[in-house]
Amino acid sequence: MLHLWDRTSLDSLFTENPIDGRGAIMLSSRGQVDTSSMKILASTVDTIRQLYVGIINPDRLSALEQAYKGHDNYVADDGTLYAVGGAMQGGYKYRIQSNDIGVIVMIKHRYHDPDAKAPHVKIELSPKLIQSLDPLEIQHYMDDLASYWLDDPQPTGCAVHMATDIQGWQPPHDLLNRFVCRSKRIASNSGISDFSIESGQIATTYNYGQSMLFGTARSMQCAIYNKTAEALHRDKLDFWEAIWKRLGGDDPFTSAYDPEKPVWRVEIRLHQSVIREFASGTLDDTSRFNWLNTRTGELIGTNPELNRFIDIVPHLSGLWRKSMMSFRLDLDKGKLIDPFWQRLLQDPLYFDTEETLDYKRLKKTPGQGSEKNIGLALGNLLSLYARNSFTSAYALHCLAQCGIWHEIQAYYESRGIGLAELKELIKQKLTQRRLLGRV
Repeated sequence: MLHLWDRTSLDSLFTENPIDGRGAIMLSSRGQVDTSSMKILASTVDTIRQLYVGIINPDRLSALEQAYKGHDNYVADDGTLYAVGGAMQGGYKYRIQSNDIGVIVMIKHRYHDPDAKAPHVKIELSPKLIQSLDPLEIQHYMDDLASYWLDDPQPTGCAVHMATDIQGWQPPHDLLNRFVCRSKRIASNSGISDFSIESGQIATTYNYGQSMLFGTARSMQCAIYNKTAEALHRDKLDFWEAIWKRLGGDDPFTSAYDPEKPVWRVEIRLHQSVIREFASGTLDDTSRFNWLNTRTGELIGTNPELNRFIDIVPHLSGLWRKSMMSFRLDLDKGKLIDPFWQRLLQDPLYFDTEETLDYKRLKKTPGQGSEKNIGLALGNLLSLYARNSFTSAYALHCLAQCGIWHEIQAYYESRGIGLAELKELIKQKLTQRRLLGRV
């Protein structure tokens, strides 16, 4: 049976309930780990692929075919310029693309006549466009684009890639030995130049852990890679740094992002067939989630079939957590999850807010003006230590690393209790909690 770590924080230790679901101090039978060095810079939707069924507009298809044959660009009615090429994937014949906008459209399914109602359009959006619009605007944009090419387009599925970017953590050297997933094969390549976002291999490693990919493109995939190196390779570092800098630092008007350190990305890619399976397995007509547009206050009801991106938005965080359990890094395989991976599992949120500012609270320094709560914080820690069967010696070691040890010492010294007496008192209280079951 897989176990999770108890989580606490310095703030929660000064309350009646020391458990903090987003705390960075992790406790288990294996010890205490401070994960505060890991900063979650951003959780974003990296790619959207929306599919539509309909009958192709014959005049626009004819104009597209002429542009393709003449090696020319395609100009839409609104003046938008697209590069034209062969699709070469997914069963589509043509591809139009605008990197200025951040969109690719696959047009005309190879195995259906253009006058047949069929899956003739697939729209793929890049992070550039996704980051510039809110979810409802994204859906309207794709629907309008589909209406340009199809008569009465009907959305039939959507694939999404979710990404969380972090600093202060990188894949451990033994990740492949501790990683849990259904993938069996591992292929190795060297060099970031071999990296492909479209890779369909089962599990791939690059450049001594520079990047790893698990799963298949037509199902679920988990990618772990050095996003700084990948962004530099694709000349996109300025774009991503602007996003990472939004996370506030410890001081007002500063950013938690450190440009001198690499950013690692954990990415979950869900094919539209997998999302359909989730919809069939967990949703029905009585289980309708809603997404609140924080800018307009509009409450959007979702279709439980999850055929549109906007229908998936309220479920993104839940799909992330479900997928991160399917692709999982354990500390003790099958028994205890890795503490940093638990934070990656539980902490990311998608589209819960769209404000561009990160508001910061200036927290009171523990122990200053709250001396009476030091005893409460120490008691909470000892209860957590007893619950996880810490020895007295290890409990003292963890207390020294908890972040408020100096405040604890100062508090008890003011009451005439020296360091040696304090250590004996801690051992006594820890033993009492074990014997009396106060855990």
